[in-house]
Amino acid sequence: MRVLLFTVFGLTLFGLAFSHHGNEEEHLLDSLLDAYVKRDDDTTEKCINNYIDNLFKKFLEKVRSVLQEHEPYPIPDLGTKQIKDKGYQVKIELTNIKEYTASYFEINCLKSSVFRLTEEFNITFPVLHLEGDHKTNGIVLGKKVNGDGEFNVSFTNLILWGKAYAHINLNGTVQIKQLTLDYAFETVTGKATGLKVKGWKETQINNVLNRFIKQYFSDNERLVSDTIADESVKEINSLLKGMSLIQLIEWIKHFISPSKRLV
Repeated sequence: MRVLLFTVFGLTLFGLAFSHHGNEEEHLLDSLLDAYVKRDDDTTEKCINNYIDNLFKKFLEKVRSVLQEHEPYPIPDLGTKQIKDKGYQVKIELTNIKEYTASYFEINCLKSSVFRLTEEFNITFPVLHLEGDHKTNGIVLGKKVNGDGEFNVSFTNLILWGKAYAHINLNGTVQIKQLTLDYAFETVTGKATGLKVKGWKETQINNVLNRFIKQYFSDNERLVSDTIADESVKEINSLLKGMSLIQLIEWIKHFISPSKRLV
């Protein structure tokens, strides 16, 4: 999911780049610059925004093919997280995380604003499956829990929507300034091996785990969304650090078609 998030959140930075790879597109870019100066040509703005949105969809289709080729896709380790909720106080370390079925995403909406350097998005994952290793210890419903082993979490009909805000610095480098993110899902289930709770069987442990996962993602939507957004912005800006718009254009061209130049 983080790979797709990076793609979507970075899209607003790529708008002008996509508008500049062919004679017809050069006229669009000229119109854009002229309209940007005048700020009074709504028709030109809508035309170019629609053009960029269509190119974004093609870009996401390329991302889909990359995800399919490399699935399962590895996710950076999340480190140790401390979770406090109703009846739960647990420290969890998640490593060796792999993401499955991320390429099955459906694009519900993409909406650009090249003048404001923003990109709105709404994307559905019919199924999103994560697997990895865990180390866990803490208190669950008044009982001590600890152990290590494997875990998996599966979402159905996970919908992500939000808006990315880009910024071009005075030195010409580009960065993500802000990202807003929200989500909703139909179901979420999970399972973990190696967990030990005195007096509980594995079935009981996983039943409690499933209730905890659903409760956590339902009750802490704002916290989860903001955490993912903040971490994503840091990762994106780290990757973009020092990149000018021209360098970004060249990266996009190579990503879409490594064997030929889109000029």
